Amino acid sequence: MPDLRETLEKNILPTEWKMLAMHQTRDAVFIVKASVPLLEAAVAVAEDNTAAVKSWLDSGELYRPTPSQIAAWSDESGVRFDSVIVQPFVLARRR
Repeated sequence: MPDLRETLEKNILPTEWKMLAMHQTRDAVFIVKASVPLLEAAVAVAEDNTAAVKSWLDSGELYRPTPSQIAAWSDESGVRFDSVIVQPFVLARRR
């Protein structure tokens, strides 16, 4: 049986903002800055590692997209991200 890390790694997929936007309507999208590996953030969220997640939120390395980012990404076609679903959230990094 694959472990959590393997499962999440296999589920990191490229996507466009238009697919993430539907998750954004329920305020479920978090952007992960390049300083934090997307897989590490996904594992921390899945394992409920509140210390790591809080640290990234406090430092701004993990954040909800701003209204101006959402507007810009919605207006621009083909905005691409790598993303992974960690219910009930979606973690994403712009490509």
